[in-house]
Amino acid sequence: CVPADRQTARFSVLVPRDDRLLPPAIELAALGSECAQPVSDAAVESELTILINQLETHAGKPAILKVAPAFEETYGLAARFERHLWLTRTRFEPDYAGRPWMLWTANAALPTLAGEQPLRWVVARR
Repeated sequence: CVPADRQTARFSVLVPRDDRLLPPAIELAALGSECAQPVSDAAVESELTILINQLETHAGKPAILKVAPAFEETYGLAARFERHLWLTRTRFEPDYAGRPWMLWTANAALPTLAGEQPLRWVVARR
């Protein structure tokens, strides 16, 4: 719902250029139809292309796309953007993007003795 240029401007101010930092991750969850002013499917893809290009230029490395199941079902962008994927599915390995994931949120609220708040359990694939 926020144009790519505004998101990139915020990112560039908050995140320094530093090769030691992890690559940027872009969370793709909100659907264009859910925005206060609905955004067309073509505009979502166009803005995502701009956002990816600008963030990667600033970071100096490819972004990771954290794609929610409903976002992928609506737009089918995982196949069109050759970036590492971060998918979500509790307990069972996600298969909704049509290709392998690099990161998987296997539990978004795992209760543990490590703290009072539940932890997000993320699996990484080499």
